[in-house]
Amino acid sequence: MIRLLMLLAVPLSSLLVSATSIARDDLEHAPDYQPLSGVYKLYGGELSDPVPPTRKDQKLAIGIEGEDARRLFEAIGPDIRDACTEGTGIRVRARRSSQFECIRWEDGQYRCSLGIDLNSGKPIPGSTC
Repeated sequence: MIRLLMLLAVPLSSLLVSATSIARDDLEHAPDYQPLSGVYKLYGGELSDPVPPTRKDQKLAIGIEGEDARRLFEAIGPDIRDACTEGTGIRVRARRSSQFECIRWEDGQYRCSLGIDLNSGKPIPGSTC
C-alpha cells in the first residue's frame, strides 16, 4: 500500500508543479485593468429626480462612453426590445439582473450605464428612460 502511495505521489507532485506553472503563465498573460472613459454621479432620491446624497440614501450612477462603451456593447449582445427606444433606431443591449445596459444611437455613439445603491450594495439602474 505504501509503495502504491509513493508511486501515485510522484506523478501527483509533477501535476501540481505543472498546474502551478500554467497558472503563473496565465497570470502573466492576463489582461490588465484599463483606463475607462466615462462619468459618474453620486445622488440621493431617484435618478430621475435626484437630491443631494445623505448618509442613509447614497447611490452611484456610472456612465461609460466612447470606444469603451462600444466594446462592452459588442460583448453583451444581442439587442433586446426596449419600450423607451422602440421604433427610434436606437439599439439596446442589457443584463437586467445586474442593471447593466448599453445603448447605440443611430449616429454610432455608444453609452453604457449601471448603478449601485451604496447603502445596500445592490445594483440599480444607472440611467433613466
